[in-house]
Amino acid sequence: MKEQLKKELLDIWDDLEFDITITEACKFQVRSGNRYESELHCHRGYELNYINFGLCVMEIEGSFISLCQGDCIIISPGVSHSFMMEFQRGCDITQLEYDMGLPQKIPASFQFLQGKHRFEQIRSCGMIRGTIENLYHSYHEKVQQACRKTFLELGFAQLYALFLTDPEFYGKLMEFARKRVYDYTDALLDSGVDALCVAGNVAGGFLGNNMFEQYILPYEKEYIAYCQRKGNPVIYHNCGRAMELIPAYKKMGAMNIEPFSPKPLGNTDLNELSSILNGEFSVTSGVDQVHVLQQGTVEEVERVTAETMEKGKKIKSFIMQNVDFLEYGTPMENVEAYARTALKIAKGE
Repeated sequence: MKEQLKKELLDIWDDLEFDITITEACKFQVRSGNRYESELHCHRGYELNYINFGLCVMEIEGSFISLCQGDCIIISPGVSHSFMMEFQRGCDITQLEYDMGLPQKIPASFQFLQGKHRFEQIRSCGMIRGTIENLYHSYHEKVQQACRKTFLELGFAQLYALFLTDPEFYGKLMEFARKRVYDYTDALLDSGVDALCVAGNVAGGFLGNNMFEQYILPYEKEYIAYCQRKGNPVIYHNCGRAMELIPAYKKMGAMNIEPFSPKPLGNTDLNELSSILNGEFSVTSGVDQVHVLQQGTVEEVERVTAETMEKGKKIKSFIMQNVDFLEYGTPMENVEAYARTALKIAKGE
């Protein structure tokens, strides 16, 4: 069933009638203490809203939909809607409007693409945040370079399927990227940097371990070895859902991999991770920067930090951090409680 769905989706993408054009991209930001409520309206195209942080409620033709950080909702053309941003903590939304051309014949499994449903709600899809931000900035910068043009025309998911749909082009694309990045890497190493961060953003939410090992790992191993040939460690960054890729990561050769994000931002279980690893790489993990550091109490921050540190001690090499960048509005007392608790346990006090 899964393979059939994959084939049907690739057939849609490969059809000459398939096309996506972004017509508008904007951000709505309401800081704490304020409130915003829009009028009912509709669009001729699709509207995608991604919640960067905070809470909001959307009214869609009489239905009220609650959305929180990491949620996404796609509203079909002509569907009336409005939204109210939650005013106690503030809210930040990235919104894209787009037109989509579809083939005349679409398999039953993908009829929803035709917009026959009023909306599609996707919960906890934080892994696509970077993609949406790239689309937002590409639209406003009017960048026409080949990489952005390819990104917009093919779509993020189709780029991840190039090794299946067009292996010859995929090989040429990877070789082109390889030639560009090696000269840049030499310049960084010659500047005297202590370490290199490699953005390996193909997390398990996009590709499984088998696909990663077959089509991505060979390039990553070669590049990481090149980066570390003079003793500079590589910090390999993924997008949070790392557990599926542990078998590949153990073969990759990077000295450190991060972030191993806890649920719900990622899928890491540090106890399970400690039983799988045997010193193949250093692990960077930590405390949920949204649900704990930003939204939790001081007592909750202290408890989760202590629990995380104790679990981290079971791993041969463990680096503690907030899992990702601190969100806007993170209380300073929570940051202080996090640092204080972690340092106290690290010193054995």
